[in-house]
Amino acid sequence: MENITDPTILTMVSTLFVAVVGILFHQSRENAKTRDLIMRSNSETHRELKDLSNRVSGLEVHVSELQRTTDKRFDELRVDHQDLKDTVESNHNEVCNALGQTRERLARIEGHLGLSASATEVQSQD
Repeated sequence: MENITDPTILTMVSTLFVAVVGILFHQSRENAKTRDLIMRSNSETHRELKDLSNRVSGLEVHVSELQRTTDKRFDELRVDHQDLKDTVESNHNEVCNALGQTRERLARIEGHLGLSASATEVQSQD
């Protein structure tokens, strides 16, 4: 066996050692770059998430305001619809009453003039 201090073996071992140290240094530098890139990306993502959170909060305020406005307008429309329905029913009842009174007057006039009800019905159908 040869001596461990043989220059050829020492050269090979030292070359391997330098290569391993170089690879480790390169990996360390690449890891530091990757870590910096990840940290920058995380901070940008965090900033964007804050912005989105603020926008969402603003939208939630607008949505709740629109919901309140919609509910208020719906209630107003419901009241207006009920008022209109009451008015229509009242007008219908008044027209029916007026029609009934007009029929009674017409019957009295026909009776006074001596006209028969069947004659007026035939004329109204024409």
